[in-house]
Amino acid sequence: MRPIALKILYQGFNYHGFQIQTSSDNTIAHHLLKALQKTCLIEDKEKSSFACCGRTDSGVSAFCQVVTLKIRSKLTSPGEESDDNELPYLKMLNNNLPRDIKVVAWSPVPEKYSARFDCLFRNYKYWFPQAGLDIDAMHKAAQYLVGTHDFRNLCKMNVGNGVVNFRRLVTHAGVTSAWQNVQFNDSHHNICEFNIRSQGFLWHQIRCIMSVLFLVGQGNEKPEIIQQLVDIEKYPRKPVYPMVRGEPLNLYHTEFDNLTWHYDEIEVSHVLRDLHEDWSLLSIKATMLGEMIKDTVRESKCTMGDLDINHLIEGEFSRPGRILSETGEVRSRND
Repeated sequence: MRPIALKILYQGFNYHGFQIQTSSDNTIAHHLLKALQKTCLIEDKEKSSFACCGRTDSGVSAFCQVVTLKIRSKLTSPGEESDDNELPYLKMLNNNLPRDIKVVAWSPVPEKYSARFDCLFRNYKYWFPQAGLDIDAMHKAAQYLVGTHDFRNLCKMNVGNGVVNFRRLVTHAGVTSAWQNVQFNDSHHNICEFNIRSQGFLWHQIRCIMSVLFLVGQGNEKPEIIQQLVDIEKYPRKPVYPMVRGEPLNLYHTEFDNLTWHYDEIEVSHVLRDLHEDWSLLSIKATMLGEMIKDTVRESKCTMGDLDINHLIEGEFSRPGRILSETGEVRSRND
């Protein structure tokens, strides 16, 4: 057995998050551990010291998920012999994983190295259509996230799992236009992204932040609302507001020290081929829907009205008002 790290990408749209759950087998970790055990690379989760760097929610994808574990090796002296002669980990696992979950690289790691605790920074992105949003105001609001703040008003409290410290350092946050949709002669269909980087995140932190940024973009809140919500002395009680959906969110990049990633050229080419096929089919569907929209507008002389992003909002308050009242009080469930 030897300790290694695995770099994994997955499309999380059809899964109930990364973590193992008692109520569902449809999680990323369940399928990964099943493949590891089927190939006899590990005996079970506990003995393998399995750990991940990002416990993504239901529907959330990852481009750079990293897990560490102790895994079977065919080398007599792992770390001393050439890793070129190691077991073909990527091929063994990818042959037993679903099409939308793939391992793209592996790296040797020291003993007791942990994907969770040795990750230097995590970078998430959230993509969304511009749909009339004021992107400049959203970007200005995102700047108030940078620095060390108490984010208890911008996350889901998880004190049941022992989380009592809500202070996190955010090193970068911004909202920008990611790419222009040339199929439409407007900015509403352009895709924008919220990009945030931190050493660690709280439960649902990004989805809560994104919900508030949408309110800013819609003109329902000023950019300074973020500055107010991280002032827990002035606002010690979390306001009521909905979260955004998880599907547009992805664990975009993770940073570690002293990892030497091994890529199997043949195996990665298979992964890229599958990704291209998925992209091609989804792009064709998006193009067809776009043409349906344009043709229907042209033939009927009707318009879609004001476009919005309310379909990305979850829960009871899908069209909320302001978070803070004019008197500065937080919005309660009865308001």
